[in-house]
Amino acid sequence: MVSYRVIVMCAGVGERLKPLTYDTPKSLFELDGRPLLGHFLEGLVYSEADIKSVHVIVGHLRKSFKKLIGSEYRGLKIKYLYNPLYKITGSAHSLYLAGPILQKNATFIADGDHYLHPDLFKKLMQSEYDNCTLVDPDLSTARQRIELAYGYKGLLSMITYLPPYPDNPVGKAMVLFKLSKNASNSLFTFLEKHLLEDGPAIKETDVPLTNLMKIHDVHYHLTEGLESIEIDFFDDYIRAKELVFS
Repeated sequence: MVSYRVIVMCAGVGERLKPLTYDTPKSLFELDGRPLLGHFLEGLVYSEADIKSVHVIVGHLRKSFKKLIGSEYRGLKIKYLYNPLYKITGSAHSLYLAGPILQKNATFIADGDHYLHPDLFKKLMQSEYDNCTLVDPDLSTARQRIELAYGYKGLLSMITYLPPYPDNPVGKAMVLFKLSKNASNSLFTFLEKHLLEDGPAIKETDVPLTNLMKIHDVHYHLTEGLESIEIDFFDDYIRAKELVFS
């Protein structure tokens, strides 16, 4: 059985959710008496995967995480990595800070602002594929700059959120990847290269992940109606609260 290190990116300010994020990081928004990150950790436990440690990358209001989540959650060892440049960098820089983990371990990489149906964790962590992700085929609620996934016959070829988009995406992409040790190490190399390239300081993970797909097979599983909510706007938060409460 493969052992995984989990990397959860929670450093961002959550600009689109202000003023709610003035005093609470969105990964700690309360959903039915439990923070969003707590629901994520519950999903990891439910997946029955062999998880050695969970590394939470923090920035905005970083002390809130250890105060609320602590260093252990239902048997999961929780560690924290600090991105001091969280105000001027993006997810690629945050993930790069987990380089020592990526270079030596099979990993499970996630954005910390998703509410996911617990069965999605099992679908991904118990997948027969070493490298895989989830794709939501429902584009009816797609917003501007949403990440889109492209692929063919179960293999992902690209994720992108910068328009114009190519035709016929397979659905909405999520930064939620289970990767082998070799693929994790390759991703670190692509992150390093991407961060050294010219361009804006705020760089996201779509380019390194797409480059990863060029040298490693990355399979995708469809969510098949199981709820996945990325909390970017207030109505996302309300929908997640209603879903959990029900």
